[in-house]
Amino acid sequence: MPAVAGASQAVGEWPLLHARPEAVARAEGWLAPGGECTRGCTTPVKLHWWGKSVGTEECTALSNSLIRSHGRLPGAGSSPKQIENLLLGMNSLTDECAAALAAAASTGAFAQLLSLGLSRNQLSDRGCAAIARSLTHMPELRDLFLSKEGGVGDACARALAAAFLTASAPKLTRLGLADNNITAAGLKALLQAAPAGLRELNLDNNAQCRGGATDPGWGEVRASTQLPLVSSQCQQGPARTNPRQLHQRGERRVGGRRPLFEGAMWV
Repeated sequence: MPAVAGASQAVGEWPLLHARPEAVARAEGWLAPGGECTRGCTTPVKLHWWGKSVGTEECTALSNSLIRSHGRLPGAGSSPKQIENLLLGMNSLTDECAAALAAAASTGAFAQLLSLGLSRNQLSDRGCAAIARSLTHMPELRDLFLSKEGGVGDACARALAAAFLTASAPKLTRLGLADNNITAAGLKALLQAAPAGLRELNLDNNAQCRGGATDPGWGEVRASTQLPLVSSQCQQGPARTNPRQLHQRGERRVGGRRPLFEGAMWV
């Protein structure tokens, strides 16, 4: 499948990859409605593809499909509804996937997106920045999860902060950035630009926990925030909560209308 025309200009850093036929076939198979949403599913408004070995080529194929359909999933039928939940945690996604998703966002495909989950992949600051720049095209986004990426640090925090300061930034309520390498400087940038409605910021196991020592400025910055919940714990060993268990807690509704996931910082 050829790269989408104009996508590299929309992202501004690299051209999108081609997706080989076998990757396109896998993505098309996952796009077919079905599955249980506690394990992985596709519905008319949700793609919950965590832990499905989704790679960058499948992500590119998915993004191309959403561009062609203007964000509508195959099961939507004649409904004008676009995708609302895109959860791709625990896969093998790279910065090129982030660029492909950003390109899809720039076409309006994510205009109704509420939750974007990319945790436990292989993103770096560069991929995070691509997502951050695309937030202006996700006006309804409420939950963003970028935990345990391996290459995410203060540059990601600064890119998100810059995005939050734009007039068209989404009104996030939940942001997951646990198990990355964000320092007190990154935390300060995030808190200074935090959307007014942000009530949960997860920064567990970041730079304040490295080497058994705390980041000297972390506590001071942390104490200055007025956010209802900022988690910055240091915990060793396996993940505190199984991501699938988090999904099994079910969905809640915000304002009695649209679904969001509760407690899913690892999505």
